Amino acid sequence: MKLIYLTVAFAAVVAFTNVAHARTKYRKYRPDRVDSLRAKNKMVDMGQYQIPFEYSSSSSDVVFSSDFNSGFYMDPLMLLKGRVAGLNIVSINGRFNSGTAASINGTTSFLGLGGTPLIIVDDVPLYNLPLHLNSNDIESFSVLKYPASAGCYPGMSNEGAIVIRTKRAQKEVQVSFSEELGFSHLLRDYELVTGDEYRSRISRNYGLNSNEYKVLGDANTNWVDKVIQQGVHKDYYLGVGGVQQKVDLPWRLSIGNSAVDGILKNDEINRTTGQLIISPNFFNKRLKVDVSAGLFYEKNRLTPSDVIANALLADPTQETDFYRSDYDAPALSPIDYVENQFEGLVYFKRNMGLKADYHFEELPELSLGLITNVTKYTVKERLVGKPKEEDIEYYNNRRNVELNNNYLELYTRYRNKLNAWDSYFELNAGTQRYDVSSDESFEKDVDGYYSNGLYSFNHSEFNAKKPMAGMYLGGDYNLFKRYSFSVKARYNMDSRFYNEEVQGVFTYGGGIAWNMHNESFLINQRVIDLLKLRFNLGKVANYPYEDNQYSEHVFILRNKNSTYEVSHTGSVGMDFSLFKHRLSGSVELFYKEREGLANVVTIPAYSGDAVQYETNASSSSTGCNFAINSRLIQDEHVEWSVFANMSAQRVIFESSPDMKIYSHGDWLGTSRFNDIIVSEEGNGMYSYNVLEQKYDREGNPLWREYVDHTHDGLTDARDRQIGKLDNYVYYSSLGTSLRYEKWTVSALFEGQSGKHLLNVLKPYDSGYELMFNSNETSDYFIEKADFVKIDYVSLGYQFQDLFHQGLSLGLSAVVQNAYVFTAYSGQNPEEITPTDYSQYPQARTYTLKLSLSL
Repeated sequence: MKLIYLTVAFAAVVAFTNVAHARTKYRKYRPDRVDSLRAKNKMVDMGQYQIPFEYSSSSSDVVFSSDFNSGFYMDPLMLLKGRVAGLNIVSINGRFNSGTAASINGTTSFLGLGGTPLIIVDDVPLYNLPLHLNSNDIESFSVLKYPASAGCYPGMSNEGAIVIRTKRAQKEVQVSFSEELGFSHLLRDYELVTGDEYRSRISRNYGLNSNEYKVLGDANTNWVDKVIQQGVHKDYYLGVGGVQQKVDLPWRLSIGNSAVDGILKNDEINRTTGQLIISPNFFNKRLKVDVSAGLFYEKNRLTPSDVIANALLADPTQETDFYRSDYDAPALSPIDYVENQFEGLVYFKRNMGLKADYHFEELPELSLGLITNVTKYTVKERLVGKPKEEDIEYYNNRRNVELNNNYLELYTRYRNKLNAWDSYFELNAGTQRYDVSSDESFEKDVDGYYSNGLYSFNHSEFNAKKPMAGMYLGGDYNLFKRYSFSVKARYNMDSRFYNEEVQGVFTYGGGIAWNMHNESFLINQRVIDLLKLRFNLGKVANYPYEDNQYSEHVFILRNKNSTYEVSHTGSVGMDFSLFKHRLSGSVELFYKEREGLANVVTIPAYSGDAVQYETNASSSSTGCNFAINSRLIQDEHVEWSVFANMSAQRVIFESSPDMKIYSHGDWLGTSRFNDIIVSEEGNGMYSYNVLEQKYDREGNPLWREYVDHTHDGLTDARDRQIGKLDNYVYYSSLGTSLRYEKWTVSALFEGQSGKHLLNVLKPYDSGYELMFNSNETSDYFIEKADFVKIDYVSLGYQFQDLFHQGLSLGLSAVVQNAYVFTAYSGQNPEEITPTDYSQYPQARTYTLKLSLSL
């Protein structure tokens, strides 16, 4: 409870706060410069087009490059972490290249199945592709929180969208160079059982003459220390460009390289990125063209993160050369497991894009456009380390992915300011097609189909193209600069379903907004700059695909009755800006109901049925978001700004028509611990079905003693109780930046409360065996995952006009994951799954950065 109060207090302290931190460049005082979207005349980026914020009725937030999070990030979405109320971004695991999991207003899908926002990069949507983009090339993020806000894309995510704009040349000569060097170490020590403690526990539970005690050694080995190292990272980036005035030809070329050694031994990543963008104009700027080419290459050696579980489960009484033989065949010790691991991957991505937009001379309000992009993506597995002959044969039979993505869009747009009624009108219409083809090898399952978990497909059909297509129509209208209306509708078509038929679905969205600051009763006051009340409703559907680094292929759902996952959303909110935009923010309430959720369900072992089922479940999400931003001080010498976000989200599992009814209750499993983590109607998406642990007077858990709820003299699966529910989960963040002359210090704090985790590797009297005997899992292993975290602290200094007018040099030092305040005993309270098991260890990272710009 104290932690909840502390989290809430973070937001209360900044009742007059602002959204600007992590600035890397010294800027002169400009009262008109406000990076917040809340300011008048700012543009809302809808993907293919932009609309003035004052005319928009959507719920949107924008974050510019000057306000990105400080630190070393290989995944660009981490630049947004904690920056937008309602947007929750966490690393899938602690590894630098692991990617992120993002959700807007509480995910309402089962993990990994269509539960992330659609990513749109320079008008091109990404489907089933990782965001392989250099963070230094990004100019801004626009977060569209509801599907109705960005309904112009096929396969539009039920989670909204994140629109990314990359940098363009702005002046005749533009050069930027940066070099980053740093190291990392383990953020939190693991709670370990020493060899002496382990011998004492085994003797107490089994006896000194037992076989369990006789196999123990005399050592006190810390196996975690044997597999952990100090990580090192280096990053180099060069961007050059300019605008050729005579031919009106802006261009920009960038190249970057990152080399990372992780904190697990033999874990290493080497990544190279390149991007070229040319933006010529023709016919007196009536025809605007963007030509882009991108390159991404990564070669890595990934130490499996489950080596941590291996180390935690290893016998601490044995020497480091000990080979365990718990399972008939000898198993390697954690040290040998690290040194002999042989898994490596090579990613190679190439893409080329073209956007052309033509405005008619006789009717400049009307434009026609073309967007096309071709991406070729290769994932190859490679052997590293010291593989054995059987390993070589095994990996030679593993798959390599060759993926081709082709995107094409044709659109027309009409926009005009009408003198009549002082109004603004915009109409957009278009058609899109997205083709995905792949060549990949899979083993056949018993039905003669090639399968991967939930998904099955005939291999000959798999190599064929599986297109998505659609048509859209949208309109925005503003009357008297006070009343805004928007409507969006599209028809999606998709051929990735099992029944081989193209399925279609109609989606729509709309909103209304009232710009109260333009009303007569507020027009002459000097306090309120902007006050907007908005309301949105919408329906959107998307194909439920699995989203991870191995899923770059065309999945077809196994169930012949599978269809789209459909979301119905609604929100009401208010945006405000006061005191010449010194204080701004928003508050909103939202509701999201989702149906048709696809999921693999493994029936619990004790039910006597091991069949997998695909469910057609539904869920709902409700909550509120609050953001407030301010500049407390702003003049030529001092600039102090602070921001705070808070979000309360509740996700409820509604029902599942395909749910199998058990004698032990109406529930279904949703993970590898499928008889522990359950989804039950009326409760959270993930609840815990466990025994109730008994404790002694000192509060220590009693060996295999649980509460007998059935009063039959036995404690078994029938005595389990649904408990430790995550009803409302609260997220908060607080950021601040203080600039004095050429010095800048900034920090970001984050908090979470209301969430629980199943800490699989929590020490217990028996060692760890009870967790893997799932019939005896008790609530002892379930812990609160509340925390307050210092996400980063940075200090920078900017040299201006060195040797040359406009030449600047910046020096900065950043500590990421500086500290976590939590009572959770596991490694990572931010874990995105309900189970904290064998995750890559969190690291505290120190980075020194030198940046040069002209």
